[in-house]
Amino acid sequence: MNKDIKYGKSVIRVQKTIYKEKTYLDIRKYYLEEDSGEFKPTRKGITIPIELAENVEMAIDEVIDN
Repeated sequence: MNKDIKYGKSVIRVQKTIYKEKTYLDIRKYYLEEDSGEFKPTRKGITIPIELAENVEMAIDEVIDN
């Protein structure tokens, strides 16, 4: 499952991925390729182990609140 957040002509995609039997949270910017009409990933993003997702969420909330 993934969740896309529109950002101008691109999207920020939040998704769970599995790599070498480990689960990660991937948050990445995607651009719209005009020829194919498909969204393609950019290098702009972050991948973190899924067990750290809640800690990152709390850190983001704390930064926003201050």
